[in-house]
Amino acid sequence: MENTAHIIVKRMCDALNHTWDIIGGDILESRKVMGESTELTREEVMEIITDADYLKTYGGDEQAYNAFMHLNEFEREEVLRLAFPFKTYSY
Repeated sequence: MENTAHIIVKRMCDALNHTWDIIGGDILESRKVMGESTELTREEVMEIITDADYLKTYGGDEQAYNAFMHLNEFEREEVLRLAFPFKTYSY
């Protein structure tokens, strides 16, 4: 049986990825329309996902959201890097 910490980290990563799945295409499309690059760095994606309550709105897991919000800055970055392991994100 998986321990509780591992399970909640997986749920946080799933919620973060679900949020990107929902808003990522719109973000990239708006950048394309504005003539900007449609390739985002991991850090840009991490910043976008944690901005404007997107995770709360689109993450689909209130407990995971609450757990994420109770992490300190360094723990949040660790979880975000687990959720978004690639250097860049695009279409």
